[in-house]
Amino acid sequence: MSRRGGEFLAILRAANAVVSALMMALFLAHGVGNAFQMMGVGTPLSEMLSWTLVALCCVHALIGVVLTVETLRAQREAGVAYPWRNKRFWTVRASGLAIAVLVLAHVVIFVKPAGDVVRLNLFAAPQ
Repeated sequence: MSRRGGEFLAILRAANAVVSALMMALFLAHGVGNAFQMMGVGTPLSEMLSWTLVALCCVHALIGVVLTVETLRAQREAGVAYPWRNKRFWTVRASGLAIAVLVLAHVVIFVKPAGDVVRLNLFAAPQ
């Protein structure tokens, strides 16, 4: 890989770290904000923050795919591609995919057309 390509990947990794930190902050704000919203103290800002979080998730996934493809290409070119020895690498990718599926399920469950009401059952005794 050329020096210029290496610099680009380093910038992508740094950008991915920033996006990840922003996602964590927005994820916490999303949880707290929507907890208040369920108590009747919500703000319209909550929906905008939720969609911003979805956009950041998409950017994070796109960067992750680009970095994964470049890593696999570099391993193949160097002749050191040992998938069975890269357990952490593949575990991170698999867990990211699992989280993406859960985020998609969360969005599908809670995004309703205007006027529809999302009803949550009281969590008390075992359901």
